[in-house]
Amino acid sequence: QNYPFSLIFFDSSLALFREIGFKKGEAAVLNYMGIAHQKMGEFQKAIDYTLKGIEVRKTTDDYEGTVFSLINTGNMFLNGGQPDIAMKYYKESVEYARQHGMEAFPYSLDQVGNTFMTLKQYDSARVYLLRPGSYNTLLKGQFFYETGMTDSAAKQFENNLQSSMRAWDKGQIAAWL
Repeated sequence: QNYPFSLIFFDSSLALFREIGFKKGEAAVLNYMGIAHQKMGEFQKAIDYTLKGIEVRKTTDDYEGTVFSLINTGNMFLNGGQPDIAMKYYKESVEYARQHGMEAFPYSLDQVGNTFMTLKQYDSARVYLLRPGSYNTLLKGQFFYETGMTDSAAKQFENNLQSSMRAWDKGQIAAWL
């Protein structure tokens, strides 16, 4: 939670990874530095670090890490009120995974749907959020609520709360209450 302090350690890690030429480590640290700056409200620095992390990761065989960095960058833009740019990174994460022999990450698909929902493009959001195998009951509930299907929304919210209670996931429980 002490992000300025964590950046000191990240800077040291970054220097060491660069010194030994470990690109995967360098890219991961750049991503975490971006997250730290985002948490501190420094949007431009956050984006700069994550974009550099993506650039470095794409020079390695860390395909999964690259997908995560693309998703993280999309999240930063979505949280920063720029859903159109966020969508670009979410869709790139889906395509990048497929190009490298992986299934699209469910979270990537959820975030594409979430972004369509943010843009009030509900028909497109439906394709992603109500797809077979999607387990994100929170996003499904939000979709049902925003599209006027309040009974379905209540059912999704209740299922999510019960699941969170069973797992004693305090973060999710707090989000529901």
